[in-house]
Amino acid sequence: MNPSEIKRILDDINIRFDGVDNENVTGAMFILLELVERLNEENDKLKTENQRLRDENNLLKGEQGKPKIWGNTNKNKDVSSEKERKKRKKNEGKKSKARKHKIKIDRTEICKVDQSELPKDAKFIGYESIVVQEILITTDNVEYKKEKFYSPAENKTCLGKVPIGVKGEFGPGIRALVCTLKHVGNMSEPKILEFLENCRIFISQSTISRILTNDETGFNKEKENIFRAALESTSYHQIDDTTVRVNGKNEYSQIFCNPCYTAFFTVPHKTRLTILDILLCGKERTYLFDSKALGLLSDFNVSRKIILSDDAPQFKKLTQEQALCWIHEGRHYNRLSPIVPLNVEILDNFKTCFWNYYGELLKYKENPMPEKAELLSAEFDRIFSRKTGYDSLDDRIEKTGCKKEALLLVLKHPELPLHNNESELGARVEKRRQDVSLQTKSKEGTDAKDAFLTVTQTAKKLGVNAYRYIYDRISKKFSMPSLADLIIQNFLPQIE
Repeated sequence: MNPSEIKRILDDINIRFDGVDNENVTGAMFILLELVERLNEENDKLKTENQRLRDENNLLKGEQGKPKIWGNTNKNKDVSSEKERKKRKKNEGKKSKARKHKIKIDRTEICKVDQSELPKDAKFIGYESIVVQEILITTDNVEYKKEKFYSPAENKTCLGKVPIGVKGEFGPGIRALVCTLKHVGNMSEPKILEFLENCRIFISQSTISRILTNDETGFNKEKENIFRAALESTSYHQIDDTTVRVNGKNEYSQIFCNPCYTAFFTVPHKTRLTILDILLCGKERTYLFDSKALGLLSDFNVSRKIILSDDAPQFKKLTQEQALCWIHEGRHYNRLSPIVPLNVEILDNFKTCFWNYYGELLKYKENPMPEKAELLSAEFDRIFSRKTGYDSLDDRIEKTGCKKEALLLVLKHPELPLHNNESELGARVEKRRQDVSLQTKSKEGTDAKDAFLTVTQTAKKLGVNAYRYIYDRISKKFSMPSLADLIIQNFLPQIE
């Protein structure tokens, strides 16, 4: 009997405890329904394990396993909490799409009226303006004739120098465009080649690859400076990770971010020590051994900053305080799949309570007051200490209750976000890149990828034009302030 048939039978029975007076009968019915839930969960696990063993056996015999068909099953169900959370978000006015004030007018053209069509009494009363955006894609190929002098006395030849930023056969404009198309437009190298050839730029794909991987303009250092400035100038940081491929092997992209920056680090492991090394910015690990350290060896040299993350073990004990993401916590409840109708109702009611409480925390962030913090703390204890009679839900509620300090760190630091969506968006950028470029092939390519993703995503958050910034660095003009300096200028006052 499949779960849908069991659910249909239970729906038909429509068991309600509020109409039963006998406590013994009610208790027995609770136990029996919980037994149905447990047996259904165990049955699902056994089916999954049985299929895994069948697939493994078929592979050993040279056959294929069962194909993965992504359907509306409990295993593959959407555990996102966006629907519940969005119901409680404030109705925000849509941002105006009118950006005419940002448009640079390059030329003005008068559209004249045909005089033969004018009535005899028509008088000129002015102009009616419209702005039409246009772009010209054209070459600006330059032949540099370098003056050449020869000194017979010194047997020395002197040559005129090309402008700074000109290197090899391609100017800074082309090199900056290649980097922008790759890391902002997310274009593959073959498509960049095709685009440039259509613009009558004759370049090889190997040259495009060299432009993207050679750190001739110090973007790796730019990334290092951005991360260091963010660590020193901002009070909290969000972190998440996602898998990446490097030369055929699985590695991990660690994404650090907050509203002023996003930094990417590709590493072979996602252990706590790996993340600690990233936070140390190249410094050697140091250890303090005293009576407390002997009792808790993992608590050493922790930062006074705050990290916001999910509850993965590698993110723990890295900073003095750690906040947890409410969205990740909500997903645990969405993974519950009760089959007993009463338990479905109990779960739905609790999730409503969960997200209503989340909404109250959002209101607190807008107007934080000590007395309100105390009420919210007491309400947390009430919500996450209840017993519903649905054992799987009660286990989950108890686990949430044990995370009170991390989930309610916002009561102490109202500037903290309640969710880790910022770093998940960074992980999404990495995944979208993989849709076009499956993997990097070398350390140089991996470093360049991390550096450019850091620069472009940070520039986006700071309102800096990524192409102009990349061009400014590649041309060696350095007329624009560094992204690291902008972070320090704009965000350092937050923690003074």
